Amino acid sequence: MSSSDCHKEKSGMNVEAPRFETRVFAESPQVVGLIAHLPEVRRALFETGIPKGLLGGRYLADPELTVLAREGLASVVRFGTSGRTDAIGVAVDSGNVVDIIDVPWVPANFVNTTVGLFTRTVQALVERFPYYSKDAEWVEIDSVCVELRKIIRSIDAGAVMPDYYWPTFVDDVQMGDFSTEDILMWQRRNAI
Repeated sequence: MSSSDCHKEKSGMNVEAPRFETRVFAESPQVVGLIAHLPEVRRALFETGIPKGLLGGRYLADPELTVLAREGLASVVRFGTSGRTDAIGVAVDSGNVVDIIDVPWVPANFVNTTVGLFTRTVQALVERFPYYSKDAEWVEIDSVCVELRKIIRSIDAGAVMPDYYWPTFVDDVQMGDFSTEDILMWQRRNAI
């Protein structure tokens, strides 16, 4: 029995543990033209797929790709949503995965060096679930956060700089926002 199955059994919840899945998008001539110089991005979006989601809806793949044109800044091929209004996508000038806050003058927030590393990071964080129970002590939560930081750093060392996307995610985990019960309840409400 896996640790997540064991925890669900103890908590009395009959919800399937989160699992890593990918979404493949339909090709669009506009997007294909923008990313022609980024073959890894093309493969990820149109062949192998990008992650469908991260725990508790922290990130969700969009139903289709869109292009965000930003005045004076590189366009971003948006493939997902982070939080309620933030976009996640690939900056077409660098191939970096970025998070864009819905405020025109705020620069893009670095997420991962490549879309492949984004996928590996999301997969590792989903597969690490469960993190802790709702009644966990701070010592246990801190221990999980140390482990999550190590996981992220081992995949993409550039993604662990303070105030970047993934350190902010770990900060939220540390605040108690990712208990097993909360994540499973979110899944039940959202039929994921």
